[in-house]
This record gives sequence, C-alpha cells and structure tokens, in this order.
Amino acid sequence: AAGARFSRLCRGCNNPNPPDRVILTACRHAVCRACAAARATNAMMECPDCVKHSFFLRLYEEERASVVEGTNVSYQANDASTFSRACGVCYAPNPAVRAVVKTSGHIACLACIEQLKRG
Repeated sequence: AAGARFSRLCRGCNNPNPPDRVILTACRHAVCRACAAARATNAMMECPDCVKHSFFLRLYEEERASVVEGTNVSYQANDASTFSRACGVCYAPNPAVRAVVKTSGHIACLACIEQLKRG
C-alpha cells in the first residue's frame, strides 16, 4: 500500500476534500456532512453512490498539524493531505486497510479493529 492514493471525495457533491464527513452504515460509503444533512429524512438517507437507504454516522478524522516539526513539509487547508490516515489506536502512519467503529465513528486500522472485537 506504500504510495497508494486515497480519496476523500464526497460521492454526493464531488467535493474533493470535505472538512467533515459521515459514513453510511449499510454500504460504508462516505459523503460530506452537508450532503448528508440535505438528503436525510428521519435520520436516514439514500446513498448517492449505490442507492441503499442507511443511517449515517459522523467520521472522526484527525487533522495533521499545519507544519510537521523538523521538516519542510506543510499542508494547505484544502489539501487532502491535511487529514491524517494514521490508525487511532496503534498510530500506524498509513495502514493499507482502515475500518470504522460503527458505534462511535472513530477510524482505526483493520488489525486493531479485529483485536478490539476479540476483547
């Protein structure tokens, strides 16, 4: 997965880097919070990508610092790289597979999610 590119594109409005996103629990597609609010009826919405009806859950994604300490790397406010892909549990910097905890909306690598399931 090294060098792989990941998209934050909203499947509803095609915003390439929405500041807040939600995930639809039935299909696991992500849309921006504005699209979810505009399309929601009784706390459910139709996925703009696969047309399944689903509840949605806010995603908790961490923003990186505007400047990485000790380097010359900086991030633009509207750049997808401003959001970290790090696992929220083990802090792996760029896991190949991430998953969402359905009860909270927090993101972790699949290995940590499986470990949490086991207790």
